[in-house]
Amino acid sequence: MDDDFFSLGGQSVIMARIQGAFMEELGIEVPVDQMFLNPTVASISAYIESMDVTAG
Repeated sequence: MDDDFFSLGGQSVIMARIQGAFMEELGIEVPVDQMFLNPTVASISAYIESMDVTAG
């Protein structure tokens, strides 16, 4: 939950796959900059939960 994606060997190609999975599984678009700013499962989860999914 708290391990850093990049410290574990995460790469931009993997990040793009994760971004696609967010879109496919959750129906939300997580900006790449937020993925860089929130490199742990815990932090990206908190970011996603804070998103106003009714906006748009």
